[in-house]
Amino acid sequence: MTSQGSTESSGANVIELPSDITIQTVDETYRQLIEAIRTTPYIVVKLGPNAAIDLAGVQLLIAAREAARDSGGEFCLAVAAENGLLGTLRRGGFLQAADQRAFWLKEKGQP
Repeated sequence: MTSQGSTESSGANVIELPSDITIQTVDETYRQLIEAIRTTPYIVVKLGPNAAIDLAGVQLLIAAREAARDSGGEFCLAVAAENGLLGTLRRGGFLQAADQRAFWLKEKGQP
């Protein structure tokens, strides 16, 4: 991660992730996200607009979301997926279910 998390007035821990979340970096990013979830299970993730995120990175974010839910918290993106991440999500079929679209695109109820 590029910086330590900060806490919003809502109590959420804001985490700025590195520009690349790939198979090469996923282990360290996972450890840092899980530690953040243990501290405060309400996480808001900031991704850079040009973030390089492969399928391992997408799977990491899905796993972290599940871990936050299992802890009684919530895990969300600060802004909707865009650019390279959006392409990875489309190619991987991650935007087909309504709940996945709501998470990744921050657009509830959109087809």
